Amino acid sequence: MEQATADRGPEGAAGLPPGYGLRDLRHYFATVLIYGGANVKTVQLAMGHTTPTVTLNTYVGYWPDAIDQTRTLVDSALGCTGVVPAGVR
Repeated sequence: MEQATADRGPEGAAGLPPGYGLRDLRHYFATVLIYGGANVKTVQLAMGHTTPTVTLNTYVGYWPDAIDQTRTLVDSALGCTGVVPAGVR
């Protein structure tokens, strides 16, 4: 069993299951940061990307609550109650 792990190189040494590589581990690390609330610049620096654009192009789908958060921030700033007046869609 140990030989099979050693034959897989760094992936095996890292304890990754068969079929997963270091790139998968890297993506996992980035998504943990994102879901933990890290902003684009923080993830960019942690991943070593040259610009935040590279980070966004790669991980934009992992900021799922970003739009909802911006709506909530604007609603709070404007004192919105969430109640839509009759006749307004």
